[in-house]
Order: sequence, then structure tokens, then C-alpha cells
Amino acid sequence: MNLVALYQGILNLGTNVLLPILVFVIALVFGVKPSKAVRAALLIAIGFIGLWAVMGLMFSSIPGPVGVVTKAMGFKQTIVDVDWPVAGALAWASPYVAFMLPLVILLNLLLLWKGFTKTLMIDVWNMWHFMFRGGIAYAFLVMAGVNNTVAFISGLVVGLLAEVVVLKFADWSAPWVEEHLGQKGISFPTMSAISMGIIGWVTNWVIERIPAIREWNPTFERMQERFGLLGQPIVLGVILGTLLQLWANLVQIGQGTLTASLSTLFGGPVNTGVTLAAVMFLVPRMVGVLLEGLRPIAEGAQEWMRGRFKGKEMYVGMDFALGLGDPGVITVGMFAIVFTLILVRFPGNSFLPLLYIGGTAFSAIMPVIMCKRNLFRATVATFFVVLSKLLTATFAAGTFTYWATTVGALPASVPGGALVSSAVGAGEWDIVVLSFLPAFLLSLIF
Repeated sequence: MNLVALYQGILNLGTNVLLPILVFVIALVFGVKPSKAVRAALLIAIGFIGLWAVMGLMFSSIPGPVGVVTKAMGFKQTIVDVDWPVAGALAWASPYVAFMLPLVILLNLLLLWKGFTKTLMIDVWNMWHFMFRGGIAYAFLVMAGVNNTVAFISGLVVGLLAEVVVLKFADWSAPWVEEHLGQKGISFPTMSAISMGIIGWVTNWVIERIPAIREWNPTFERMQERFGLLGQPIVLGVILGTLLQLWANLVQIGQGTLTASLSTLFGGPVNTGVTLAAVMFLVPRMVGVLLEGLRPIAEGAQEWMRGRFKGKEMYVGMDFALGLGDPGVITVGMFAIVFTLILVRFPGNSFLPLLYIGGTAFSAIMPVIMCKRNLFRATVATFFVVLSKLLTATFAAGTFTYWATTVGALPASVPGGALVSSAVGAGEWDIVVLSFLPAFLLSLIF
């Protein structure tokens, strides 16, 4: 069995199996009692299962009406959205993963040992972010006619450099993350966090220097005080979901593809609204379960570091989905759906993230964190996050499609010859700097 097949076999066990085992082992290394380690590992697995089950409600209810509405608005999509599962599977299925995975793990441990980083990444699945950056560079170089061996080695180097950048960003942003979560010792070492986090930080920095609006700080708590029931995410969810589905149904009734009835004019729209409200309500509770499981591990890591390296600290690197627990993130995330409808016809865009749009709340996580829960600033930042995803996914589509076609990772449902892309991975602007730019420069040399 070759290494790629071995990795695929391990990954096929699923996150629900791999993550708790890894968490349990790491907890024991950090001196957590076995009974607490078992409970922590199971809670983390349960939290992720619950989180993705709840988000699945949104993934299944929002793309349909959004697709109908955007088509009625005159948008003609020329790039098929395959979303992050395909992007992640593509990274893991690529031949160089056999070399990349051990190098990524060893580099993290080496940099941690040397004090270059404080983050220990235990979220093995999301190491695909580094592999993806290297894979895009590799594909670009092969398309440019560069020797396959040179392109292969260059892809490895680009992926490892991306890891270094992400680990340093995770260290730098950890204080914001800790404040947001109310839990010390956790950081977010993913490319998604860095691409959206920098937009959030820059937006916050700019607004902080505008006298007319810098004093305005509408936090979630203040919004609730001012608007009462209307400030509740569940009520906003009902309103947005209902109006979106009603709009889509009216479009279809006008086209003659749907019959006007009590169900299509009231029942269906309200059902979508209540489903969206359920997501708003349940997601923070699932994240609470995750944090309960992470707490003893993060605290154990801090104690472990203090006992061996006086004055030093360690961050446990986790999926930035943990940031969904803040109701402010959920609130701003709903506006991301509206922003997508507004920006989909932006000049130069040919991509509609239909599969991702149910998870637009993820686009608000880092803006809310980096703007310190100022919802106005976070909403502005999220607007630019959505725009950057659309334009970057469009830009990267050609290379992404070539790579996916070569590896054979395209779903059977994708029409032959169609361009594909994804909001996560291919839609994160950092790949322009960390993948395409170095690949372009290398293509000039080789």
C-alpha cells in the first residue's frame, strides 16, 4: 500500500473517529487525567457532530431560493461551485500529500520547539489548507509548462511557507480569539482565518481613524437593548429566511413553474424562516459543547508549558468554526447572504457560491473577532470578505479545474468541460499572494 492510499484509508475513518483519538492522546501528553481526557475527546467529537448537523439545515434550505433569485436577477453562472469538501478532498488526494503531511507535522513541531510559534495544530483535517496552497502552485507551474519535478518540489515549498505564515498569524491573532471565546490557550491556524482575519483587522484599523463613526460601537448586547425582540438572531432568521423563500416562490409563480397556494405563499417561506432561526439558536450551543471539551486540554497545555519553559505559553490550534458560538457572528453572517445577492453581479465575477451560501456565517467569524464584536465594523468587513471570495474564486477557477481534473476529484454531477471553483480554498484571496505569485515568479525562472 502506498502512502497516499494509507492516508486516504486513515482519513476514511472520518473526523468523528480521528479527532477524539488525537485529542485524547494530546490531552494525556499534557498531563490531563485519563478520565477527563476521555470526556474532553468525546465532547469535542459530539460538538462537531452537532455543529455540522445544525449547519446542514442551513446548507439544505438556503441555496435553493438563492439560486432562483440570482437567476431571476440576470446572473449567468459560468463556474460551478464544488465547495470545500471537494477542495479538501482534492488536497488530500493529490500525490504530493505523501510527502506534504509528514513535513507539515514535523515543521509545526520544529517551529514550536524552536520558539518560532506558540501554536500546536491538532486539527489534522484542516492541514489540507497548506496542501491546497501548494497544490494550486504546482498546478499553475505544470500548466505553464514547467518540468513536473520542479513543479512538484515548488508545490511542497509553497505549502510549507503557507504553513509558516498561518502559524505566525495564529499566534498574532490569538489574543483576539481568546477574548472572543472567553477561553485562553486557543488559536485558529487555518488559511480561512488569515484571509478573512486580515480583512477584518484592516477594516477595523481604517474605521478607527474616521472621527465621525469610530465612536459608534453597536455590540450584540446593545442592539438587543435597543431593538428588543427584533434584535434577537432567531427573529432575524425568521424574517430573512421567510422573505428569501417568499421572493423565490413568487419568481417561480411568475414563471409558471410553481402554483400559488397557501403552502407556497406562507407555509414554505415560514418553514425556511423557522429553519434558519433554529440554526441561529442551536449553533452557539453546539460550540459551547466544543469549548467545554477543549477547556481542560487548553489549560493542560498552558500548565505543561509553564512547567517546562518558564514564562512561555502554548496555543492549541483548532478549526475557526469555534468562533460561531457568538450570537454577533450569527447575526452578521445573515447579512453575508444579502451581500452575496448584491455582489454576485459585480464586474469580473462569474461565480455563485451556491453550496457555500448556507455557511455564510463562517465569513463573519474573523471580522467579528478582529473588530472586537463591533457589529457595524464587522458587517463592513464581511461585505469585503464576500466580495473577495467571489473575485478570487473566479480568478482561480482555471487552475483549480485543471488540478481537479488531473487528480480526478471532480464530482460526477459536474458537466464535462465546466470550470469549477470553491469559496473556501480557491476563494480566499491569500492564494494570490501565497500560491499564484510565487508560482508565477518560479515560472519565469524555470
